[in-house]
Parts: sequence; C-alpha cells; structure tokens
Amino acid sequence: MKKFVFAVLFMAFSAQAQTEWMGIKAGPSIVNLNGTLGGQKVQDPYNWRPDFHVGFAYRYDLEQSIVFKVDVLYARRGTKYGALVQNGNININLNYISVPLMGGFRLSDNVDVYLGLDVAYLLNASVSDNYNQLPTDGYKSFAVGPVLGMGYHAENGVFFEARYGFGATDIKDPVGTNGVTGIKDTNLYFDFSVGYYFSKNDL
Repeated sequence: MKKFVFAVLFMAFSAQAQTEWMGIKAGPSIVNLNGTLGGQKVQDPYNWRPDFHVGFAYRYDLEQSIVFKVDVLYARRGTKYGALVQNGNININLNYISVPLMGGFRLSDNVDVYLGLDVAYLLNASVSDNYNQLPTDGYKSFAVGPVLGMGYHAENGVFFEARYGFGATDIKDPVGTNGVTGIKDTNLYFDFSVGYYFSKNDL
C-alpha cells in the first residue's frame, strides 16, 4: 500500500509543469540591529541605515502554486548609533554571505509570497566612530533568522522583490561593552531587489 501511495504521488508531481530559473539580483537594503540589554529592548541608540546587497538567485516552480527559492548574496548589515557614546555616531558594518532558503505560494502567474530561513556567514566586520576604527572582537561567524517577502516576475525574466528578515541568533558574544554587560544584538533588514533570470529550463 505504501509503495502504491508513493507511486501515485510521484506521478502526480511528475505530471505537473516544472520550471527552474537562474539569475542575478541587487538592490538597496535598510538595515538595523535589534538590541537588548539585560533582556530589555534598547530603544534609543540603534538607527536604521541604508546599505545594499547583490548576488545570485535561483527559483524552482514545482507546480502551479508552489515555489522554492534560494539566493546566494553578498549582503551588508549593521546599524548606526550614537545615544550612548561620547564620540558621535558609531557605524557597525557587517559583511555576510547570505543564503536565504525559502518556500513560496503563487498568488497569480506573476506574483508570489514566500517565507524561509536566512543562514549568513560573516566575512568581516568593522566598527568605527567619527574618528577611529574600534575593536571588532566577538562577532560570531554565523547568523540565522526567519525571512519573509513578496515578489513579482515577468515572462521576460525581469523580477522585483521586497523582503524582511529578522535575526534569531545573537551576532556577538555577550561580553561587556564600555563597562555594560548583558548586551544582545540580532540583525534586522529590509531588502528591495531588482533582478533578471537569464536562464529558464522547463523540466
């Protein structure tokens, strides 16, 4: 019986039109950190800041309504803050290789919504105030968090996407900073992308 059910499901999926798309994408990002101090949200210091992302996009249309998406991106994250420091604004720049793994649902032939998990590997970090480069010890190699978004793609391969991601893991070891302990930071970002699928394969 199990073999029969498996065979029916396999034939059902095989009968569906399946298409894979490969392309490139880039666009602006608006980035920030969600900070907590002793379990309480840090309200004032962190500010949204413009940045960017760029990379490769892969899309797999499993059937008429189901979509799988994988990106490999160079993505800049971080924040700007100044309320708790004496030397003006401090910029935290975090450069990641970001790999969002997402499943989606097609609302129409050209519009889909999706959600998934963003796994990001830290390439390097820099922290600076108005005058000096500051230490970057303690930033973790990996950051993981949910991501959700919406996209529009045209038949000629051009596509547009908007995406929101929020971190689930602390990006930095919880050590003291300027005599303050118990600080925890996670990534927040909005990505707005334009891209082009240069390869389309009907399977």
